[in-house]
Amino acid sequence: MKRPITFDKNLRVGIFVSLLAIALSNGHSPSAFASDHQTNLSTINSIADAEALLLNATILSYLDDEHGTQIEYLREDGSTSLWYPGNRNIVRGAMELRESDKGLLICFVYFGGTYNPITRQRGGSWQCTKFTDYAMPIIDIKSGDLFGLSARRQQVPHKLERNAAQLYAPPSYPALIPYLVNGKTPLENLQSIWTN
Repeated sequence: MKRPITFDKNLRVGIFVSLLAIALSNGHSPSAFASDHQTNLSTINSIADAEALLLNATILSYLDDEHGTQIEYLREDGSTSLWYPGNRNIVRGAMELRESDKGLLICFVYFGGTYNPITRQRGGSWQCTKFTDYAMPIIDIKSGDLFGLSARRQQVPHKLERNAAQLYAPPSYPALIPYLVNGKTPLENLQSIWTN
C-alpha cells in the first residue's frame, strides 16, 4: 500500500515563496500570481525572495495608529520614492536588505532634511528594522511604478490623505496578499478613485 506524500508547514511555505519568486522573476506581479493563493509577507526570510518581491514594485502600507497610508516605489537599484501623507514633495531615499543574527533586515535612508514624526528621527542615516516588522503593515504590492513616483521631479501626484487606504485595509495584520475589497486590491481601488 502506497502512503500519500505529506509536507510539513514550513516546507509548504518554502515551496510557495519559491514559486512566488519564480513567478515574479518572470514578470508577474504578486497579485497576478496570487489570485488563487494568498501569502503572508512575514514568511519571507531571504534577500533573494525579498528582492524578487519588492524591487520594481509599488508598495502600499497602512497603519492607523502610526503613519497611516504610505505609498513607496522601490527601483531595481534600491532607490526609493516615498509618497508620505500630507507631504507636497516625494521623499527620495535608498533601501538595502541585510542578513543579520536577528534575521533579515530592511534598511532605509531618506535624503533632503527629512523627519520621521513617529520615530522623531531626522533622515540622512541608515535605519534598519526586521523584515517581518516592515512587512506587517503592507496591504498591497504591484509590479512597476504605478503612480510615476520615480519619474516625477519633486511634487506628489496630489496630497495623500493619512486615511486614504483605511477602507481597503484588512481587519487584522499581517495582511494576506492579495487582500481584496470590492473584487480589487487596495492599490487597484485607490487607482480607480484617483483616475476618475
